[in-house]
Amino acid sequence: MVAQLDRMLSRAHWRASPANVTAAALVVGAVLCAGLSLGTRLLGVEPFVTLFAVTSEQNVPTWYAVVLLMITGLIMVGVGALTPRSQPRLRWGWWVAALVLIALSIDELASLHERLGSYGASLVDASGLLHFAWVVPGLAVALVPVAALAYLGSRLPRPIAVELLAGLGIFLAAAFGLEMLGGLVLDQIGDGHLYALTATTEELLEMVGVIAMLHAAARMLVVARVGSGLTVTYAPPELPTTASRDGLADCVEPVGPDPA
Repeated sequence: MVAQLDRMLSRAHWRASPANVTAAALVVGAVLCAGLSLGTRLLGVEPFVTLFAVTSEQNVPTWYAVVLLMITGLIMVGVGALTPRSQPRLRWGWWVAALVLIALSIDELASLHERLGSYGASLVDASGLLHFAWVVPGLAVALVPVAALAYLGSRLPRPIAVELLAGLGIFLAAAFGLEMLGGLVLDQIGDGHLYALTATTEELLEMVGVIAMLHAAARMLVVARVGSGLTVTYAPPELPTTASRDGLADCVEPVGPDPA
């Protein structure tokens, strides 16, 4: 009975761990952005369309996506800094991945990838699935994050690697696959409700992919409460730790007299 209760409490703590709660809150924020985007587009109420619709730029969903990418990159910088010096390739793997995520956040803010459109249009007929012709040169550029995170994933514990690469896969599938589908819809039907739904789904899945990568990186660290302060330590899942496993967890010191 005691062992069963202990297992139940362990599972409950896993569900309520700060990393999981944070990731869940970020997903809720992404869904909220998507809902506001789609709702304002369907209702067509200004200035809310400009403020929330993902088919516009420099608005609330753009800001949220930029922040997600930047925070993920900064967490990876921290993981790399805390990785033991005896693992230099893993340290640099995290730092290169961080650079990729920070570069993606700058791209999201400045829409740099869309400037590849004219180059892509010179290579292919910019219609149908290739309406957004930037995807053609963009696929070549995408090899950089794929290579960087694949290298990193090959040196990580399997659960972390799976989550990290799954997040990247979701992000790229949305960024390219749904972008191409949206281009086809826009080319054949026009800028209507179906295009708004496609574009909103694309942005939502991109955010979910980034959150998965953020959560994977956070699981390499433990934040423990020591006395009145906090300490951050490198503790991948295969390493024993007195703090809770699975991300940013508290190690709460017992309060009261020691048991006899």
